Amino acid sequence: IGAPLSVVLASRSGPRPLNIDNEDALDELVATSRPRAIAYLVNDRTSQVEGEITRLRSALAAARRHRVERFLFASSAAVYGDAHRFRIAERDSLMGTSDYAAAKIRSEEEVAAFRHDEGLSSVALRIFNVFGPGCDASLVNRLAFGPAPTLRLSNRFVRDYVHVDEVARAFIIAAERRDVTGAVNIARGIPVDNLTLASSVPIDRYQAVEGGPDSYSVADVTKARTRLGWSPSIDPVDLLRHGIPSTSC
Repeated sequence: IGAPLSVVLASRSGPRPLNIDNEDALDELVATSRPRAIAYLVNDRTSQVEGEITRLRSALAAARRHRVERFLFASSAAVYGDAHRFRIAERDSLMGTSDYAAAKIRSEEEVAAFRHDEGLSSVALRIFNVFGPGCDASLVNRLAFGPAPTLRLSNRFVRDYVHVDEVARAFIIAAERRDVTGAVNIARGIPVDNLTLASSVPIDRYQAVEGGPDSYSVADVTKARTRLGWSPSIDPVDLLRHGIPSTSC
């Protein structure tokens, strides 16, 4: 998209180490790298909600001080919960009740308030079920590579799976689209139930269990397609049937 993209990756481990709790180090990183956009991917499921908000505020403040043009927040389908019975659009109710969902909902509110008060262009990308390289906890990955997961054999446990490479592409596109704000669903918009997953791999790839409550989480991806111009194409079921490469898809 436009000029070649240069990405500075900062994390607790890696070539550019950063402890997000260290505000001075965070500020120095933003000051020296002078990014046009920040993709905020902090995803600590063990942290308390207030701790998550404190970290996010530090990143937003650094973006303001150093005149960053765009702030991308990695949110989650967890904000919706799994009690909807239809494709979920960004305008639909946020019914997530877990601590993780609460942290994402509060964080989205913080980002939106900052956009309103400070004028920083921002977007929350609500990512659905990710699979692919590095996503070892994903049900799709475990069916492909192990360890064998417990799989509820039901066509009423339904998820929307999206490949990690396509999620990365959505962030790259969103970084350039300052006119797209609010929340955007990042998913395929295609329901995949557990019976379909089970039929796509040998029976020794999972441990079958029966029953369990209905659970449905599938996105309406109209906004991603029409506003961002992003449409994913990698089919998890097709990859399971033909084999998922272990390093890159």
